[in-house]
Amino acid sequence: MAGEKITTMNLDVVAEVDSTHCVKESICFFPEFNPLVSLEVIGGAHAAYLIIIFGLKHLMKDRSALTLKTPMLVYNIIQVVLSLLMAVQLAPFLGNNFFNISGKFSPKIEFWILVHYATKYLDMFDSVFMVLRKKGDQLSFLHVYHHCTIGVIWGLLLHYGVANGTAFFGAWINSLVHALMYFHYMWTSLGFRNPLKPYLTMFQMFQFSLCIVQAVLAAAFDTQIPQEWCLLQLCYHMTLLYLFMKFFRSSSTPKRSTKAKQ
Repeated sequence: MAGEKITTMNLDVVAEVDSTHCVKESICFFPEFNPLVSLEVIGGAHAAYLIIIFGLKHLMKDRSALTLKTPMLVYNIIQVVLSLLMAVQLAPFLGNNFFNISGKFSPKIEFWILVHYATKYLDMFDSVFMVLRKKGDQLSFLHVYHHCTIGVIWGLLLHYGVANGTAFFGAWINSLVHALMYFHYMWTSLGFRNPLKPYLTMFQMFQFSLCIVQAVLAAAFDTQIPQEWCLLQLCYHMTLLYLFMKFFRSSSTPKRSTKAKQ
């Protein structure tokens, strides 16, 4: 019913919601989860991430690296399962002009974006494992920046009631990328080689490029998401694309020089 807030656990219902009513400080279909996306929780959780990571780094300074093989294997399996589940559940909305521009606000989209938001905190264990294993080279500015911002973005979208409609696409493609990425980690931790490893970063950059295209199209044609949120996505994914391109170039340069010597 347009203009009324709907709370339902029937995720297959696709109800149209008046975006002028929904775009405010409340989750549209599941307001009972509002405490999870309060500004205090979003800001506090990400501040705690920084304190814990750099605090652990200081504590590990004079200690031996941990192996953590079994915990990491379990962690990677959980990440693959969750990522595939989110990708599969959100995939049907690709049928609406691919980006779901001006797509109806749906409880199913919002629920799985809520799940996606929650997994951003689970993703922070990437950094914990890096610090405990003393993989300092992996704890780059790109890594910390990404983990410090992606959860904030999704939290704010949910907080202001715009994590719906065309916003599904970012959650869907990121879940797909994560499924591939964590499968790679799981596969290699078992001692196997992944010949497709060089393409993972390229696929991540392709993801950001598609999100940039989506943001431009949404700003121009979407009738539900306010333009300032589209511009936020545009600017944010441009920073990620730049940083990942910089990382890709720096990581591929030594390989080229090695081949040249051969």
